[in-house]
Amino acid sequence: MEHLREVAYHARQMALIAGMESDEVEVIFRAALLHDIGKFGVPDSILLKVEPLNKHEWRVLEQHPEFGARILRPLGFMRAEAALIKAHHERYDGLGYPEGVKGDEIPLGAGIISVADAYSFMTTRHPFREAKTHDEAVAEIERLSGRQFHPKAVEAFMSYVRNTERINKSEFRSEKT
Repeated sequence: MEHLREVAYHARQMALIAGMESDEVEVIFRAALLHDIGKFGVPDSILLKVEPLNKHEWRVLEQHPEFGARILRPLGFMRAEAALIKAHHERYDGLGYPEGVKGDEIPLGAGIISVADAYSFMTTRHPFREAKTHDEAVAEIERLSGRQFHPKAVEAFMSYVRNTERINKSEFRSEKT
């Protein structure tokens, strides 16, 4: 939940900075909160694996955006969110998944979620690698603008991090009871 809240918060701030309408901002926020819902369709043996994934396991994991969209699509009021969830791993250069779309074929909202997700992932320690510092993650996102990430999403992200005193991960951690 911590990761989902963090991604949603950053995505909302970026969408606001990008000048999106309030209803679009809230669609992005909800989609970011649910962006990994499709991982319910991925076996735990893949999700919890510490070793590198093999090709087959990657193909299964790469289906989670489509799984997520399929879960939400029948809920008519969540169709916009489902579209963003499906596209949140597409890359600006066309090398993403699940469909390999590129450039402005990728909705800006999905690009915003992708940047927020990447920042959260990079700055979090994982069993297979240490966390990057804030500055390292920001530099990596900026470096990948126009390749992995939608340039307008990166522009909103860079404005967000320049105008935010500090991004504190503890804001997103669950309260312990």
